[in-house]
Amino acid sequence: MKDLSKLIFILTLFYSSFLFSENKNEILFSIEGTAFTSIDLNKRTNYLRLFNEIKEDEEKYNEQLNDLISINIFDIEAKKRNLKIKDDTLNNYLNKIILQYEERKKIKYIDSNLSNKISKEDILMNIKYDLQRQLLLERMLNRYKKNLSRPNIILFGLNSILIEFNKKYKL
Repeated sequence: MKDLSKLIFILTLFYSSFLFSENKNEILFSIEGTAFTSIDLNKRTNYLRLFNEIKEDEEKYNEQLNDLISINIFDIEAKKRNLKIKDDTLNNYLNKIILQYEERKKIKYIDSNLSNKISKEDILMNIKYDLQRQLLLERMLNRYKKNLSRPNIILFGLNSILIEFNKKYKL
C-alpha cells in the first residue's frame, strides 16, 4: 500500500511539473520548413531582458514574436549571403551587454536570476542575429543612399524592400 501511495505521489508530481513547465515546446511558426517554438521565443525574451524590463502581456508577446520572426528571416538571408560575424565581435558585444546589465541592475550578472534562464551560447546567438539584421538592413539602405535628395524615392525603395521580403517569406 505504501508503494502504491509513493507511486501515485510521484506520478502526480511528474504530471504537475509537466503541466506547469515554463518550457512547453509549442510550434509558433515556420520559415522555409524550419519550425520555431515557444522555447525559441523564451530564449529571445530572456535575451531582451538583458536590455529592458519585460512584462508579460499580449502586446509585448506580439512584439517579441514579431522580433523572433524578424531575426530568423534575416538569419536565413544572412546564410544565403554567407554573412559571417567574427567571434571577437560577438564576445566584445557580450561583455558590453553584461557590463551594462550589471550597472543598470546593480548586481553581478552571474548572481542574477536571468543568468539561470539563458546560457552564454544563447546570448551569443542572439547577438549574432541582431548584428546580421543590422548589417543586412544597412546594406539595403546603402543601395538607396544615392537618392537621399529625393525622399519619395527613398520611401519607394523602403516599401520595395518590405514588399520583397513579404513576398519572399509569405508574411
